Amino acid sequence: MPSNSNPQSLTRGIPEVPTGGDISPELRRHLVDMRQTVLLLRAGQTPPGDPGNVRVTAQAFGNIVQWSRGQQADFHEVLWNTTPTIVNATVVNVGNSAQWTDNVGQMGVKRYYWVRSHKNTGPRSREIGPKDGTTLASNAGVAPPPPPPPGTHQVLNQRTGGREPL
Repeated sequence: MPSNSNPQSLTRGIPEVPTGGDISPELRRHLVDMRQTVLLLRAGQTPPGDPGNVRVTAQAFGNIVQWSRGQQADFHEVLWNTTPTIVNATVVNVGNSAQWTDNVGQMGVKRYYWVRSHKNTGPRSREIGPKDGTTLASNAGVAPPPPPPPGTHQVLNQRTGGREPL
């Protein structure tokens, strides 16, 4: 917060979000985020840059989400959903990374992904996406090498002291 800002003037007219009652946890979280964004805008803070080059690569039983970091971002979040809407998407804090692996655990599962940048002080960028990926089946296993032909290996017969084919 700038040193010339008065904390009282920043919160004037923006009450705390109530807890309990008939408000759903999703709506409360959204209202808290909106309130925090308004307070940060009043304090003169700017959000970090948007992440770029978001792409999803399907792999066996999962998807890899990759992006270019947003400028001045302290950390990133990946949001995923089974439908192409961000409403009720699951949010995953991936820290200072520019890649995240979604280990779905099944093949043929389609998911949609968004990425956003965050500053530790609260402001965040827009969500970039959706980008989708459908998990793949596991690769076929490697066939073991064929056994050696009989008679090429010998063992020592301890009773007779001679060598015999295996």
